Amino acid sequence: MVSRDYIPTILLDELDEAKTVSIIRDACINVGFFYVENHSIPESLISEVLCQSEIFFSLPVEQKRYITDPILNRGYTAMEEETLDPVAQSKGDTKEGFYIGREVSSASAEYNHIKLAGPNVWPTCNLCPQLNQQQ
Repeated sequence: MVSRDYIPTILLDELDEAKTVSIIRDACINVGFFYVENHSIPESLISEVLCQSEIFFSLPVEQKRYITDPILNRGYTAMEEETLDPVAQSKGDTKEGFYIGREVSSASAEYNHIKLAGPNVWPTCNLCPQLNQQQ
């Protein structure tokens, strides 16, 4: 079991898939999050995503609220809209979020709103120009 005294690190180049899955599961259950290393995502892409995230989350809430799909649970989630620990909380979480998943066209045979398999919701080019260019 993962100790709560440190943040686990998941090595994506680990050859033992069962071991990796076990570490991820344990980290999610006992810690709540983990670091990922050896993922092969270029640092330039990570920097660009962080830059675009800053631009997006600095927009007025009125603009961000239009970028959501509540049926597929995709897109923007406002501050205090979610309550992850209703037993211990009287108000919603003090965070905003932007949810994406595997892109599945609504015309695809794999589309299934019950299993949350469908298209993502993206900001328009005038809100975050670089986001749409990467789709």
